[in-house]
Amino acid sequence: MKSLKLLLPVCLLMTFILSSCGGGGHKDRILDYLPVKTKKDANKISLLDFEGKLVAEDEFDETSTIIATNGIIYDYNSKSKKLKYWTISDNKIKPLFDKEFESGTPFNEDYAVVRDDQGMLSLIDKKGKPAIANLSKLGEYDVLTAGVVSDGLIKFKAADGKWGYVNTSGEVVIKPAYNQCDNFVNGNARVLTDKDEFQIIDKKGKKTSFKPEEDVKYSHIAEKNMVYKKKNGEGKEYVGLIGLDGEKIVKDNKYQSAGSLTSGLLAVEKDGSWGVIAASNKWEPLGELRCKFDAEPIISPSGNVIVKVDKKVKLFNNKGELVTALDDYSEAYPISKDKFIGIRDEKFDIIDDKGKTITKDSYVWAGGAGSALISPDQYLNEIYVNSTFFNFEDLVKKTFINITTNDIAGLNENSSIENVMQKFPYEKSEASSNVKPGYDYEEYLGTKSTSSSSKTDSDTEMTTEPATESLATPSAESANSFPGVYYTSYRTTKGSDKFEFQFSFNESVTKSYDAQYNPIPETLDPTARLTQIDVSFGLKSNNELLKKKLKEKLIAAGWKTTGDDKDSTLYFTNGANGNTISLSGSGLQIAFAQPEQVMPTAETAAPY
Repeated sequence: MKSLKLLLPVCLLMTFILSSCGGGGHKDRILDYLPVKTKKDANKISLLDFEGKLVAEDEFDETSTIIATNGIIYDYNSKSKKLKYWTISDNKIKPLFDKEFESGTPFNEDYAVVRDDQGMLSLIDKKGKPAIANLSKLGEYDVLTAGVVSDGLIKFKAADGKWGYVNTSGEVVIKPAYNQCDNFVNGNARVLTDKDEFQIIDKKGKKTSFKPEEDVKYSHIAEKNMVYKKKNGEGKEYVGLIGLDGEKIVKDNKYQSAGSLTSGLLAVEKDGSWGVIAASNKWEPLGELRCKFDAEPIISPSGNVIVKVDKKVKLFNNKGELVTALDDYSEAYPISKDKFIGIRDEKFDIIDDKGKTITKDSYVWAGGAGSALISPDQYLNEIYVNSTFFNFEDLVKKTFINITTNDIAGLNENSSIENVMQKFPYEKSEASSNVKPGYDYEEYLGTKSTSSSSKTDSDTEMTTEPATESLATPSAESANSFPGVYYTSYRTTKGSDKFEFQFSFNESVTKSYDAQYNPIPETLDPTARLTQIDVSFGLKSNNELLKKKLKEKLIAAGWKTTGDDKDSTLYFTNGANGNTISLSGSGLQIAFAQPEQVMPTAETAAPY
């Protein structure tokens, strides 16, 4: 997907961005109004309609992300970290309802997904009433992530990492079974099965008749077609266009890259130069738009085409005929079927499809859903909100078991390695503890193509790095190693949220190692005593609610701290002993006070 460069950056601001203009299926336009800054007050955000009139002047703070969609204005303030919804009446804004949220999405198809201060997701209507009161718990499924309503369905990720779909009544219509999935558009969606097999499914979850080829990647669905990418016998990559019925419309022997099919037109690249081909011209170059341009042409919903020639913008019609030269602008992008924005010196004007300037003043873009102007369906597909809701007491019981001033789960400075392993049996650690949507398309999915990277939600993402050992550490997963045991520590994972526990000891935890420095299981050292427990929060990393509730539990258990919730790390002590605790969003560490060491006397000292 292109970005709108300096003016309209692609914005996926944590969990916040989405917009729509109602109804299911393909979207030609998403935004109702454009967020802008005026000359009157550069610290405020206004809304501009597509006729160039200000409909809400200087109504929003510059620290807000403003997105006007589906007749509702989304306002997330980065300073207060609160989300509000507004409507417009007589050029003034008024609250849609008297509620604020921790995060959420703008409205799409008359609904929005929101997250409250307890971390729970819900689906609300335009009156603020819940259509799904608890979207974080759908029957037997704990929901980690939810997308936007599209074609009447919401894609969601369950706790086991699989994706499924729920309708706006809260009924799971397609059970979580996919490694990756798209929003539904016009009744179809791309998915990857749990065996990483590419499929097109209908809204009942049935596989369609489309049969993918191996080692071929398929782009998002546009106008019942997909661009596909494959390699020829020489290993060079080519693209083509294929219908959902499997018919190849444009063969994979001519073009190296392609854009998104729009209004029957497709931008294509051949030997480093771009042009436009058309269904109306039997997929041959359209008029003057043969492959001769340095940059990918931009196609509007009505079939008008914007190209750049020598850094100047030109506007062509859907027959490939030059309409006008927009030489005053360095960039131009469609905002509706017959309107464009022309960018000049980081400011923009609204122009019509004849090249006439509509606005009286130039405006500065004020952020928000800029990328939605180029590819609405792809933009909506990248929207999601992470749930942070959980049963705290149940989580503590399943992971920590209990916490007192003297111990965790009955473990303290007198605990041996055998004690620890009895209470925390070995469980292999996950390679990653991130909560992620689970896909990185690069706009394509293929039968043999899976990606390790993902779109991420930065307000819940956290990668746990293992502690560095002072000595060379044998691999815990090597064939001959004792599971999870290192020279002076033992590491295991516990609970469905994959909390990682590392137990450190004052002595080597095994007496003997083999020639490859792997610990010999039968030789656990009974003299090794526990000194410290480090807990990484796995899937709950950077969950502020977990940190807050753990702080409350520690204080109730007799721990004291002088810190407050704004501190990145809180430090705790207690009057019962010298034990200490540090608590951050990513983990907890308890260090046990060690018994005083008795100095050897002349009588007890070992001889040289």
